[in-house]
Amino acid sequence: MSDWLSTAKDLAGTVAPLLIVAGWLVNNRWNNERDERKELRAEIDRLRKALEQIEADALHFHTAERFDAALIAKIHTQVRRFGYEFARLPPPAGGDPGLRRFTELRKAITRTNVDAETFAAQPPDSHIPSTIMANVDTLMQSLHKAAGEGLSEPRRR
Repeated sequence: MSDWLSTAKDLAGTVAPLLIVAGWLVNNRWNNERDERKELRAEIDRLRKALEQIEADALHFHTAERFDAALIAKIHTQVRRFGYEFARLPPPAGGDPGLRRFTELRKAITRTNVDAETFAAQPPDSHIPSTIMANVDTLMQSLHKAAGEGLSEPRRR
């Protein structure tokens, strides 16, 4: 009987620290996953705000009465930087059209009606503003989809 008790005590002395370490590892992994989700959420929120600003500036530029060289230069910079940041997001499953729509948004903003000589104020319901708004809506959906995939992943146990 004493052999069994001494073996049980030795085993308990070994198992308890292993359980503590295993518990710490699991907890650490869950905390790391939570932090990654928080970072993704913050990045997507920042991109969403940048996209809203691009849309506002682009619509203002294309519907303005006069050509504004400083504003179109600012928009070009905003679009370029947004593209770099958007491309850094993890690719969504299922073939999201986000990058294709970003290209279409960039073209809608910067390919037509951007020369001082040919600039013409666009009515809010014309092709250029409508295309900008439609592509922004699709990009917003892509951002929400990226957020949903990154935020709702089940814990791996």
